[in-house]
Amino acid sequence: MANNQNADAIRFAPKATIYFAPKGTDVSGLMDDVMAAIPAECTAMGYTAEDGIELTPSVETNPVNVHQSATPVKFVVASASATLAFTMMQFDENTVPVYFGTDFVDGVDGTKVLDLSSTPELAENVVIVEWGDFVEDTSGATPVLVSGTKARLIVPRGMLSERNAISLTKTDAQQLGVTIQALDLNGSLGKVLMKTADGSVPSP
Repeated sequence: MANNQNADAIRFAPKATIYFAPKGTDVSGLMDDVMAAIPAECTAMGYTAEDGIELTPSVETNPVNVHQSATPVKFVVASASATLAFTMMQFDENTVPVYFGTDFVDGVDGTKVLDLSSTPELAENVVIVEWGDFVEDTSGATPVLVSGTKARLIVPRGMLSERNAISLTKTDAQQLGVTIQALDLNGSLGKVLMKTADGSVPSP
């Protein structure tokens, strides 16, 4: 019997990019093709902390217990969720609104003003994460995967659920740590797409 050991199926993510787009942005063209171009409405969040991006799909279940058995005979899903946790290293006009959940407005003499409301409204966004150890050729009209594995997570409805404290110190970079939770859209939290250049079974 084959041991199914394949070192080439061990994957890394030296490349990773997080995109945000306004609520309602059409991402239907991305749902079946990992090589499809990211829509112009999507904005890349730039550098993230070296500990990477944490994707956590989770399911909570309740056991079904019966008189005739000391162990459950079935489990039913009580809740399901998918969260993204990451730390943005750039403190700019793209990342700060994601962290605070509200947009900048123009003040006086080039000043940007962000209003921290006492009754904030949580902003909803489209969130896309692209990662992998891939090399692609972008010289043509359509990118071509040359080597490695390319993966994307597409969350049509994402909302800020948690944010970390910002440390303002003399020597450490200001970091914007957030957790984004996927929201339901017609029974779906999102999609994960993967492609390998050699045609093998993809793995994140």
